[in-house]
Amino acid sequence: MAEEEDPGPLNSLPRDLRGPLEMDDSDEEPDNFQDAAEEASDENTNLQMALADCEMAIKRFFNNDMETAMEIMKSRSSSSIYHSLGVSIFEFIPAVLTLDSAQVGRAIQSLKTTVHLCNQHRRSYTIMQTIGTMIVKTNYATMTDLEAHAELCFAESMLLQAALCVIEGEDIAAFLRAAMKIKNSYNTYKECSRILEKKAWESVESRQHFHSGVRLGLATFNIMIALLPARIITLLEYVGYSGDKEAGLAELQAGARQPGLRGVLCEIVSLGIHLVVSHFAGATPNLHQCREIIDAQLKVYPEGVWFLLFEGRLELLRGRCALAAATYRRVAETRHLWPQLRHLCYWELMWASAAAPLYRQKIAGKSLPMEKWVIKRCTRYSAQGGRLMMPAMELLCLWNMMSALAADVPTLQSLLKKIDYASEVLERDEKLWPPALMSDNRALIFYLRGCCLSALGMQLLAIQQFENAVALKNMIKTDTFLVPYALYEAATCHYNLGEVNRAVRMWQDARKSYSNYSLESRLQFRLHSKLEMAQNNAQTQAGRSLPTKSLPSVSPKLVRKN
Repeated sequence: MAEEEDPGPLNSLPRDLRGPLEMDDSDEEPDNFQDAAEEASDENTNLQMALADCEMAIKRFFNNDMETAMEIMKSRSSSSIYHSLGVSIFEFIPAVLTLDSAQVGRAIQSLKTTVHLCNQHRRSYTIMQTIGTMIVKTNYATMTDLEAHAELCFAESMLLQAALCVIEGEDIAAFLRAAMKIKNSYNTYKECSRILEKKAWESVESRQHFHSGVRLGLATFNIMIALLPARIITLLEYVGYSGDKEAGLAELQAGARQPGLRGVLCEIVSLGIHLVVSHFAGATPNLHQCREIIDAQLKVYPEGVWFLLFEGRLELLRGRCALAAATYRRVAETRHLWPQLRHLCYWELMWASAAAPLYRQKIAGKSLPMEKWVIKRCTRYSAQGGRLMMPAMELLCLWNMMSALAADVPTLQSLLKKIDYASEVLERDEKLWPPALMSDNRALIFYLRGCCLSALGMQLLAIQQFENAVALKNMIKTDTFLVPYALYEAATCHYNLGEVNRAVRMWQDARKSYSNYSLESRLQFRLHSKLEMAQNNAQTQAGRSLPTKSLPSVSPKLVRKN
């Protein structure tokens, strides 16, 4: 595609004259111009009505009146891109929550309808003739607001379709289809950013709604790409993708502060990144910012289950388990709630289920890592005569929940006593445990005790426990994941003690020297996050330590003048 050209003085002309002047000269009747203006006016009116309906549906949705919200979206879903997209989102959410094939199929079909409507209204390219050469040029000057919003809705639909392709398919072809749709969405979002910059908008409200959608899309891409491991990022950068987590979070904040249809969605994504994704990736979430967002939204939606779910998650990460449990119970008792959201409140109880292999699901042909780990623990339960070594405590550590309990010192001290008691029982009743698995159980005890001591701030004692676990690596039979996990935790303790270089070397060793162990992807995300954090902190400190003489001097006369 050729580089875009500046429309120049055409911007000073009325809109209904720009299109004919940009194309070949013709002797069209004035009535045709009037018809075109009336058609554009009708399009703008319909778009404004659709945006108003969406605002009403969003308020209904976050006030737990999901049926009314769905009725509003269904009313014009066959002709309006925004109504159709709204119906698709209502089909998409339960499809993701249930992974039910029938629901996934309905969501895919709904999105196909939305994409078809968007394509009917998209008109991004026109052909112009300059100096005898035909070029393809994005004609922002004559693009209507409806055509611009069709581009944005198309980008969103492609992204949702990509997610459903991964859920629906079980082979490499599904991943390829998803990759193509993601690239299509990414390129369309970049086109939308150019439209936002150069287009002459017919109404302020239309531009505001478009602006919030562009911020939401580009910010989400930036954050999710930046959170991937380094080797994947290198591959994505080679094919044209790039990510910047801090820039993405800043975009989400800006999108939430400014008026726009997707402002509340910017806040939902921001909460999800901080309270779910960042926590599991081992990054430090901004709990203060999350508290501000939740408090502000609960004033608007006092019973909104989505923000109450995030409030429960926030209290859990702060170590206020009683408040978190009370919030989850409050959500679970909400009337007319999707059953899947109620299940989400009690998801911890699912880990206690027996006959685990029967409930295993496959996504894109692969089982979920945590489900495979649970199945291995069920096998160990049978091999050890109906007993496991502190399974609940092990789950807390693997889900990175010990940092959330750091503020609850009495609970941590109680857990430490239970670990010591379990260690005593293991050594005292050694004959009751299979001899081949003794080293696995001892390494687990060392790992759990180290995590508990680290959360209590006893870094040196925690390092000793992690080193004891690593020392057993040649004798561990099945729980090989304990070695890289213990190495990661020991490096974190060294980092907290100020031994940055040593910590970085240990994190790199854990990333490169170990593979093919349980829950490997989870640890790889945490390692990537820690190494990125160390690099950013080093760059910040280097910038602060620059000598004063290296800074540009300012003339005293200029200062007085200013």
